[in-house]
Amino acid sequence: MISRVRFLALLCLQFVAFACALGAAEHRTSLVLVEFGADSHGVARTQTLVRYHFRNGALVNKEELLTTSEIRFDLDRNQIVDSRYVVTIWGDVVDLTTGKIALKSKGELVGIDKKSNAAVIRVDRTDDQGTYSFSLDTKQYEPLRKPGNWAVPGTRSPNGKLTAAGNFTEITLYRPDGKSFLLGNEFLRGGIVECNSFASPTFLWLDDEHLLTQRGDGNLVIVDDKSKVEPLVTIPGVEPLPCGPEVRRNDGGQIIYSEGRGDWLVDVDKRSLEKLIWESQGYGFDMEHERNDNEGQSIRYKGAQIDRWPCDIFQVSTAPGLIAVKYRHEGSLLSGGSQGVRVWSADNGEWTTIGPAWIAAIVGWVEE
Repeated sequence: MISRVRFLALLCLQFVAFACALGAAEHRTSLVLVEFGADSHGVARTQTLVRYHFRNGALVNKEELLTTSEIRFDLDRNQIVDSRYVVTIWGDVVDLTTGKIALKSKGELVGIDKKSNAAVIRVDRTDDQGTYSFSLDTKQYEPLRKPGNWAVPGTRSPNGKLTAAGNFTEITLYRPDGKSFLLGNEFLRGGIVECNSFASPTFLWLDDEHLLTQRGDGNLVIVDDKSKVEPLVTIPGVEPLPCGPEVRRNDGGQIIYSEGRGDWLVDVDKRSLEKLIWESQGYGFDMEHERNDNEGQSIRYKGAQIDRWPCDIFQVSTAPGLIAVKYRHEGSLLSGGSQGVRVWSADNGEWTTIGPAWIAAIVGWVEE
């Protein structure tokens, strides 16, 4: 009898261990999208925040979180903070766990303060001006007593200690206390007269102390936080875009210089450049950069092609082993066919179609 009890106990323990191992191996993720809602006349009046849950690459269910006409998710990129909060460029905050609006912003998002885990919002209205903080932990919304360089429009360094702001041909740095100093005034950016009068230098932070910018179209330079300028590489025969060339960093960390003849991939360490053919989307995914509305862009994972789709190359989101792309069911992106989203997973090597739906934005992935 005792042996039988021990046998059953051992069997139960083995079952529990197996179940735990199975649960640990299961890959649980969700894709957050925004879908337009149309009235009887087909006019988009609302936007619905939707969460699609995946298990090991397979879609298991759809969860509608919030339908609103108060918040716009489709005007620029949103971000997911703490795998819980959707934060818009305006500073609106939506809680994914409750599906409720945690904050309806009156201004624009400056950034997320990682030290206090708060969204910092700059408000400039006739009835309210100032820099505010919304704590994602306590949900407290209050003005910053000493905003420092949070109050300054510009681009913050990775560690947040400096803010760089451009005006005409000048770049100014702002310290944490808000005090400023001129980094230089020869960072010319070409373009047509109508646009160039409003243009400012194009630049990005390479690290906490160095900026990549240009001294005239195609003359890329590195400037440090003490105003030392070092030539990097020269692109001959640049044809400026209407508002001038642009330097940017994509989701995969590539540095790209855009001009009228196309885009260049800049390698800062090697001090070299080449025409951009494959644009990294992060997590081992890349897409053919040249747009092809009929045949679509080739999509690769770890260097191997997984498919080709007519995609919206500006609506792509990746996570470890996952990519979501906005596409057309048929025809080109410039003609018929309803928009939808396709998801590919390395877990099963298969595509999942979400739609047809009137997709406003792909917000991003959440690990569960």
